Amino acid sequence: MLPAFRDHRAGLRLCFPTQQDAPTMERLLANAAMASWTMTRATPSMTVAVAEGLPKAQVPILLLYGAGDALVMPQPAIARARALNPRVRVSLYDNSGHAPFLEEPQRFTRDLAGFVSAANR
Repeated sequence: MLPAFRDHRAGLRLCFPTQQDAPTMERLLANAAMASWTMTRATPSMTVAVAEGLPKAQVPILLLYGAGDALVMPQPAIARARALNPRVRVSLYDNSGHAPFLEEPQRFTRDLAGFVSAANR
């Protein structure tokens, strides 16, 4: 279960082990504020039902996790994904939280491009 948070700022703080600069946080806050109240309230108790689809997947799968993610606990998620489908490929970003694409964009781009290239061979 995700940690509970009272407002968007608290939720955003959980996304990053190292806080982003003020302009970035304000943009992220504005984006988060567009979420409906129903969704915002439901987020802390959300689960993802992957047990039906992940074991049957016949396509390459890349999972990207930030080691410092306090919203999605990466180690249990990785262990569960590998138990359901040992073919999944995982990239764990030691210096990221919930947004490796923002926190480590060069590596994210390299990993994603490499995955797509390998999948197209």
